[in-house]
Amino acid sequence: MNTTLQDTRWGILQHLRERGQASAQELSKALGMSPVSIHYHLNVLQREGLVEPQAVRRSVGRPHYVYSLRQSARELFPQSYHRLADRLLDELKSRMSEQEISNLFARIAGDIAAEHAPTLEGKNPRSENRRVGRAARRGRFFWRVSKKSGNDSS
Repeated sequence: MNTTLQDTRWGILQHLRERGQASAQELSKALGMSPVSIHYHLNVLQREGLVEPQAVRRSVGRPHYVYSLRQSARELFPQSYHRLADRLLDELKSRMSEQEISNLFARIAGDIAAEHAPTLEGKNPRSENRRVGRAARRGRFFWRVSKKSGNDSS
């Protein structure tokens, strides 16, 4: 593959990463290329499993498509989140007490647990342990299943 094509496709991927989704027309304007050229590159990226189209119905005529990145394309971008997390933690430590940091993380953990709670409602946590573990690994965070305090029997 020639480097101009690679550069063009990389530009498409970068634009989709920044914007979330875009039509061929939007990509054409953003990259300064003809819509026909953009469609060609989108087709190649789609065959490679990097982008996926979604039909958007209009009131009249054929639907148009918006394109977004697939997970395989997202993995091509640098993901040095641990460096950012380390810097954020250092900054928190310099500005907050240990108790304040602990409270902050407890609130974040509570938000994450609340986000996943509906999927566990009415189910035995022991039998759902594997599923919860898979969800936690997808989110790439550590997890522990525990009983709620209070009158709740879950």
